[in-house]
Amino acid sequence: MNVLFLQRQDHPAYGKHHGMTERDWWLDFIYRLFTAAGYRGSADGLLPMSDALIKHFDANSPTIRHTLPHATECLESFKRRGLILGLVSNCSDLMIPTLKQLGLYSYFDFFEYSAASGLEKPDVRVYQQALQAAGGVNPSDAGHVGDELIPDYFAPRKIGMTSFLFDPTNHYTSGDLIDVDKGCVVNDLLELLPLIDVIKS
Repeated sequence: MNVLFLQRQDHPAYGKHHGMTERDWWLDFIYRLFTAAGYRGSADGLLPMSDALIKHFDANSPTIRHTLPHATECLESFKRRGLILGLVSNCSDLMIPTLKQLGLYSYFDFFEYSAASGLEKPDVRVYQQALQAAGGVNPSDAGHVGDELIPDYFAPRKIGMTSFLFDPTNHYTSGDLIDVDKGCVVNDLLELLPLIDVIKS
């Protein structure tokens, strides 16, 4: 079974409900990962490498210094139209410094992420809290964009939101998309611009 799936299952929201720090969560995950790959030593034996891996993914790492094509252009367009923008993610506290490093932080009006809220998509409470953070927005007036079928496309629709599936590499097959509105599948972020207008109208 996928090690990351098990880690999230046993310690959801980066261990927020189990008294774990985010660093503890990552150390435990790395130990699990290496144990699954055959490592038989102690967790302490992995500490130097684990800390190096954690540092590798922090906001100052060159591995994250890029954005999706047209991301900034879309965000600027959305802000010019007066949209309330929020980021909803199953991510850690690293998200905030990373967004600042990439120059994207200022585009967002609120952040709903699992390390802070203790909730993870596809739990619909994530989206309900996001709507409240946006000022009590009606679900029918809100849209969500993401690249995963169940958490990002189907979950927000359960409470009446519009959702868009971002699939830049055509990862999903026609069988995967059998219950998906094909008009809400985009391969390029620029395709969202006319679609968002439909929500506003």
